[in-house]
Amino acid sequence: MKLLAVLFLGMLSVGIISLIYSHRIAGPIYRLTKAVEALQEGKEIGYIKVRPGDEFHDLADSLEKLRVILKNQGYLK
Repeated sequence: MKLLAVLFLGMLSVGIISLIYSHRIAGPIYRLTKAVEALQEGKEIGYIKVRPGDEFHDLADSLEKLRVILKNQGYLK
């Protein structure tokens, strides 16, 4: 019985941790995808940022630099 309780708690812990880390990856991918789609349409978007605990900070920074360049060159509405 104790083994089942430990196994259940272990599985619950792994599930919660997996959920947290998947949101740290999937959230920025979704935001960056939407930003790229808007830039493809020539729409002005705000500052591209990701939360402090999220992944893909380098990609978000690069996309932000691209946004600034496109805006300065007049490609965005």
